[in-house]
Amino acid sequence: SKILFELRCHSFRKIQEHSYKFFINTFHGSLVTKSNRYVHAFETLHDNLCFNFVPITTQLLGVFIVLLVLAPLLGLLFAVWCLIYIAVTLLMVRKRVVYELELASADSRVKGTLSDVVTNMLNVKMFVSGEKEYERFTDVAGKEEKLRRRAWYFGNKTATIQATLLTLLEVSGLYV
Repeated sequence: SKILFELRCHSFRKIQEHSYKFFINTFHGSLVTKSNRYVHAFETLHDNLCFNFVPITTQLLGVFIVLLVLAPLLGLLFAVWCLIYIAVTLLMVRKRVVYELELASADSRVKGTLSDVVTNMLNVKMFVSGEKEYERFTDVAGKEEKLRRRAWYFGNKTATIQATLLTLLEVSGLYV
């Protein structure tokens, strides 16, 4: 909790350090979104390391050691499979990061557009530009939707490949 507090304060301080020109040319809502995403990304990374990566790595090492002692051929098969699985996963993660960054940027544009329109709603009403703002928002939101769908499809493809590798391990392990 203290680290999240410090990250939030750090983010606020960094936003304050920007120039007046920066704030004129940047969606305010997207700044808030990026700041929140920064803090929550650390929390997600920390939780994944503590509750997923460390326990799974410990289990895999334990299984590998037991297999090497009791059934060396299965231990070797498991080690080769782990290397292949890690290599394939790293390749897929590298590509997925590109999709996720594009999606995060599009999400910031959507939230920034929405925030700016709501903030300036009196001007939108005064100049009767509601329909124009609606078209602008649906354009931005439509682009974000396409990027989200692409990222989800790639995530599903990654999960399918990982499940296939796991099935191959199980079948080959049973065969051996």
